[in-house]
Order: sequence, then C-alpha cells, then structure tokens
Amino acid sequence: MDCVFFTLAVLFCSCHLLPASEALTPSSHLTAADKERLKTVFTAALAGGEDLAITHFAIRGLELLGETVPEAQKLCEQMKPALRGSDLEGLYYAAVAGKAAKCNFKVTSEAEKV
Repeated sequence: MDCVFFTLAVLFCSCHLLPASEALTPSSHLTAADKERLKTVFTAALAGGEDLAITHFAIRGLELLGETVPEAQKLCEQMKPALRGSDLEGLYYAAVAGKAAKCNFKVTSEAEKV
C-alpha cells in the first residue's frame, strides 16, 4: 500500500508543482492506454478506503484525468469522521478529497478551531 501511496503522491506532485510552462497535463502527454491504466490504479486504491491519504490522492488523480469518482457517496461517508477531529492532516485530506468527490460536508465547530 505504501507503493500505491508513493505512486499517487508522485503523480499528483508532478502535475501540480512544476511550473505551468513545463507542467505535464493528463490530456496532453498521456495516451489513452496510459489514462486507462492510471484510472485502474486510482480506482483500485479507492477499494481499500481505510487510508485517508490514499483516498485523497486517488480521488484527486481521477479528477485530474477527468473521470468520475466511483461510489462517491460511500467514500464521502468514510471521510466524514476525519472532519470531526482535530488532526490537521486528516482535515485537509478529507476536505480536498470531499470537494473533488462532490461530498456535502458540514464543518464542525471543533474543526473550525483547528
């Protein structure tokens, strides 16, 4: 699972951290076969659902590919507990992934304090 997380993190960072003039975009530099392979990797990563970071990067990867998130409502329910805590990393992953998956989250007062 660490390998999947690393792969997702590298792909995400390479698409967002390079300067705009040098950035690779999924629509311009990946073949249809590449996109399908990445979609399979991201979708498989969502199947576990226990690790919030992996879920975040998989959802964001699918979003970058222009794909819909499978079973988005189920994933939204799995991410909700992270929004009730005070862990900043968990709040970030759940908020960003939730936005990409079009979850309807309400921020708790405890999360607002963080």
